[in-house]
Amino acid sequence: MDLREALHDVVFNSGMKPKELSDRLGISYSYLMNAVHPAFPKFQFQLRHLVPITRETGNFTAVDHIELCLGRVCFPIPRVTSADEVRVELMKALSDFWVLVSLGAVALKNGEMALDHAALIHGQCIHLVRQLLAFSAAVKEAAERGTR
Repeated sequence: MDLREALHDVVFNSGMKPKELSDRLGISYSYLMNAVHPAFPKFQFQLRHLVPITRETGNFTAVDHIELCLGRVCFPIPRVTSADEVRVELMKALSDFWVLVSLGAVALKNGEMALDHAALIHGQCIHLVRQLLAFSAAVKEAAERGTR
């Protein structure tokens, strides 16, 4: 998949008609159609429209494509509303950390690591980072509200 194909997915698979989307973005319908049409490979979609089109559609395919090309992962940071939710996020992060440590210990038992174990541990690392960011966001939000 290239960026044009990712944008095509955003425009046509977001539950919004392309004409309505172009109106909401304040761009012409023909501009939007040219940007995603495979017959116009030299047509450039302006980067300044990427955030608005993603917000309007809720479709992150184009952003995910860019992140993947850069070897990164994009994910939402959960919002919390109470101190209890902060504790829940901390427990999730601690539990995930224990899973990660256990997987690493088993995988390295013989001093070597199989590719499938490495992939599993990598996935758990990404999951743990997400949980830690969620916890961090929860703590920040609670502090801003003065929650105890």
